[in-house]
Amino acid sequence: MSSYKHVLDILGRLLDTSGSQHPLSSAAAVPSAPGPPPPPDPNSLPPGQAGEFAETVLSAGLASEDQLFHVALYQWLVDQGRFERLLSVRGSPHLEDFLVRGTRKHPESIVMFDLLWKYYEKTKSYPAAAKILSKLAERHR
Repeated sequence: MSSYKHVLDILGRLLDTSGSQHPLSSAAAVPSAPGPPPPPDPNSLPPGQAGEFAETVLSAGLASEDQLFHVALYQWLVDQGRFERLLSVRGSPHLEDFLVRGTRKHPESIVMFDLLWKYYEKTKSYPAAAKILSKLAERHR
């Protein structure tokens, strides 16, 4: 599992460098000190190239047949708040199982239920999406 952590750490760094940060994060837009911005680090990747590398890492991970890595990657995406990227995963036999298990493991959490119904909607499994939405509606009565 430590190798998964290293891959996910690198993926996080690449996404941060690419400017694809969490939507609520605006720290990059606020200067830390007055004056001109510091010169770019010559050892760092340009944002565009970092984004390309991040997509390459994600694609390679998703092409893997290692179910444990898929679970680690999906959980990392959830933990990072990258829900749209998680829901954009196509053709994985493991994503639905991950989301269903997440709703069973944490029935008090709305996040996994929300992701599950959106997954079903994206895969055109409308009856399953409606069932999840009905469960969510029952919780809020």
